[in-house]
Amino acid sequence: VLFDDRFLDKYAGPIISDPAVAIVELVANAWDAYATKVDIVWPKRSQDIRFSITDNGKGMTPAQFERRWNTLDYNRLADEGTKSGPPEDLSDSPPRNPYGRNGKGRHAAFKFSDPYTVRTWRDSVETVYEVRRGVTQ
Repeated sequence: VLFDDRFLDKYAGPIISDPAVAIVELVANAWDAYATKVDIVWPKRSQDIRFSITDNGKGMTPAQFERRWNTLDYNRLADEGTKSGPPEDLSDSPPRNPYGRNGKGRHAAFKFSDPYTVRTWRDSVETVYEVRRGVTQ
């Protein structure tokens, strides 16, 4: 299956074209990962400071990342359920209702960078991915 260069623009729409929508999506992803803290660094080209968003959510295993990023129209509710449970260190906290449903929010970082880097930790394992747009990637 091949996709035209315009596919992601049409599929994700304002998620990757409108900075306000992109930020909301990225923060919503942190919420869905049960983050209790989100730090945003705004870009400053004159000082070579890049945009970044960091949270203390549950993270993803390599298998979870690959499933989510490699599945177009990822069905979050079918794969992960209707609630987002807390991490072990917050086990007394109630589950959250997730915002994410179809996985489009994962593309929001393209508004700020192409490629972009995802660093995630789960089960004491750190994994780093570089995500880029392209007809074969």
